[in-house]
Amino acid sequence: PMQKYNGRAFEIHTSVKSIIVYASDMKEKAEWLLALNRCFQKVQNSVLYSGKTRYELSAAVWIPDDWSDYCMVDDCKRKFNSLTTRRHHCRWCGKLICSTCGKYKLAHKIHSNSMVKPVCKECYNRHHMRFRANTNANLYHSGDDEEDEEYRDEKDNDH
Repeated sequence: PMQKYNGRAFEIHTSVKSIIVYASDMKEKAEWLLALNRCFQKVQNSVLYSGKTRYELSAAVWIPDDWSDYCMVDDCKRKFNSLTTRRHHCRWCGKLICSTCGKYKLAHKIHSNSMVKPVCKECYNRHHMRFRANTNANLYHSGDDEEDEEYRDEKDNDH
């Protein structure tokens, strides 16, 4: 799917939200990347984030909804529809997942007293030893995440 942007797309990762950006041309993309790299170097050199990797500091880039009609967990592949199998995003890797595959939770990468969900079973299996969510942890909210509310509503209606 990224090929349709002729190399003009790139990712921006932050601890709160990560996104895919589409530049109008290659010159604009280069300017953005240069400016972002300067900012990143300032952050990386600060005492607060010293020694942490980009992966440890960033939220997942969410796969755009129109990139797949199926759950992206390898052994699932359920087809999404608007009634019974809604699509969600794994808060750890950004894949499109169904609610069955997203029943897991992990501690937030930076705010360890908070948890993130839904998390796909692949990410849970890979990271649960290091990022186990405390049983009394609060759900982490990024502030502008409509899908968090939809997921909570859907899970509340499951019971």
